[in-house]
Amino acid sequence: MAIISNIDRLNPKGRLAMLAIYAVLFTGAISMLYPFLLMLRMTTADPIDRASISILPSYLWEENLYARKYLLGQYRLSPGRVLASVYGARDWTNLTQVEDFHDRYLAPFAALPPGALETRVADYEDFKAQADLRYLHPLAAHLPGRSFEDFFIVNWLARRDGVSPKVHQFFEPIRPDFARRDWAPPFDESWDNWQAWLSQLPPRQRLALGAAPLWQAYLADKYRDNLDALRAAHGIAYPSFTDGPWFDATPPDGATVPPADPASPRGPGAPPVGPLTAPASSALLADRDEFIKTRYPLFWQSLPPSSVERHSTAWRAYLAESAAVPDAAEWTRRTGLSPEAGYHHIPSRMPPEAAAARWWCAFVGAQVPAADRQLLVPEIEFADFLRARHGSLDALNAAWGSALPSWELLRFPQPEADHLVLRDHSVGIRWNLTTANFRTVLKSLVLEGRAFTNTGIILFLSILTSLTINPVAAYALSRFRIRGTHKILIFLLATLALPGEVAMVPGFLLVRDLQLIDTYWALVLPTAANAFSIFLLKGFFDSLPQELYEAALIDGAGEFTLFTRITIPLSMPILAVTLLGTVTYAYNVFMPAVMYLGDTNKWPIATAIYRISQISSPGVSMAALVVSSIFPLLVFVFCQRIIMRGIILPSMK
Repeated sequence: MAIISNIDRLNPKGRLAMLAIYAVLFTGAISMLYPFLLMLRMTTADPIDRASISILPSYLWEENLYARKYLLGQYRLSPGRVLASVYGARDWTNLTQVEDFHDRYLAPFAALPPGALETRVADYEDFKAQADLRYLHPLAAHLPGRSFEDFFIVNWLARRDGVSPKVHQFFEPIRPDFARRDWAPPFDESWDNWQAWLSQLPPRQRLALGAAPLWQAYLADKYRDNLDALRAAHGIAYPSFTDGPWFDATPPDGATVPPADPASPRGPGAPPVGPLTAPASSALLADRDEFIKTRYPLFWQSLPPSSVERHSTAWRAYLAESAAVPDAAEWTRRTGLSPEAGYHHIPSRMPPEAAAARWWCAFVGAQVPAADRQLLVPEIEFADFLRARHGSLDALNAAWGSALPSWELLRFPQPEADHLVLRDHSVGIRWNLTTANFRTVLKSLVLEGRAFTNTGIILFLSILTSLTINPVAAYALSRFRIRGTHKILIFLLATLALPGEVAMVPGFLLVRDLQLIDTYWALVLPTAANAFSIFLLKGFFDSLPQELYEAALIDGAGEFTLFTRITIPLSMPILAVTLLGTVTYAYNVFMPAVMYLGDTNKWPIATAIYRISQISSPGVSMAALVVSSIFPLLVFVFCQRIIMRGIILPSMK
């Protein structure tokens, strides 16, 4: 019976009531739609925007958010503070602190002359293509048609070796920490693989790490971020720590510094200001020597031939006293290197063996003066490369649209490269930001495991056992009217009153005694007979007309024929309800999988989703939940008519 009759709907009060009802229903729909849309938006979230409650991804139109989200992923393999050092900043450590990042650091590049930006980036990429691998680092930069994840070292090693990516899934990426003076590579197979992978990366996906940020950080730490103390010590009015004295590989006769005018335009887009050359103070030279001895990476240092000859005797004495290596034979036994490769003469560079590298770092760091060392300074190599390409500083300024007054002010144009990528590949990058978490989930479920296959096997076995055992048990209770049927039903239904946790321990002991641990049957057999399904099917079978069975018996039909030709065809709606319950349980099985399957390669989707959520960001976890919800949603959409028939038909009977 309708709440409002057809006659009442024609008068104003009835129409107002109808409008109020529809308004309430619409409000309810909106209140359900908002959490759903927010969940979808959270699948694109990362530390930059995970606190947002907007239902639409703001990075689709907000340039600052778009740039920060992209750069967060691009620099994810880089050591800490690298991004801040690339952009010459010390007032922030990560992108969550700089909401106006694009406007402050990238937008000024739009004012460069036509072609200047492209020339800077082209020169930079050509330099990285032939640069020393010692100061290069992988960069997850966007390349059209090439996913960095697909070419990440794990997948690259798998393709190179012709094996599954699972073979290398536990490979730990090497993260050079040049903020540590004595950082040394492991010099094992992982280092060789890392170097081989890095050497085949395209130039855009390489990052050149420089010495200037280390030098600036050293000065800031020594003078405790007190710019006045630095100015007083050096006798020069530096504008800031990042615009302080430029580091040089050789002791300078003069200190090249920017002017003290604080109003001078600074920033990536503004042309550099002219230098001042002043006599190098003793404090500046002392700071330089101390920086080389205490902070400059030994991985970037070597000894010229004169230093090798001068310090080889002390080197052998150090090995005998501090490393217990008295002779060449012991050197070879401990390091696997020949005596000519580091014992008779101190190696000119860090030797390629872990123990020998530690000894070399300790000796050079403590006993070799800064003047006896040869430094690898990436910025100087870049200046030499540009000098050979453009010929003169004036030609470089004309091509770059810059106003560099000296080669010492040159810096790697990585910000320009970032701006160019963000400008030219906006659509592709935004699409990647939208789908990145979904790709991570699907890659984990499909390529790095067998979650989909395992779930399919469990679904098949569960459906097979459930549609066999439950209908047969219900048919026996309904058809043969055995004594104590009601007691059996009460006993079955009583099991539903017990929480599942109570049965965990005895269930595990039973599965163990049946030797079903680490098998799919451990997830299927304990729930093959379902009390509620038997009760539901028994009630439906009782409602079927008995005349049909009597007529079939007169025609000579047996019980198997009655069951398969009469009972099952008439019970399709209720069997569909049982089937949906079985599918729902088997698809979402979690705790039994954790208990019974020690082999994680047999874990189904629900357990795999949990593992992903434990090791991934909230955005990836939300994407995993959305992916896992697709199958139940499709089941509901396409089976809702069967579900309604299963609910309505028993009540009509």
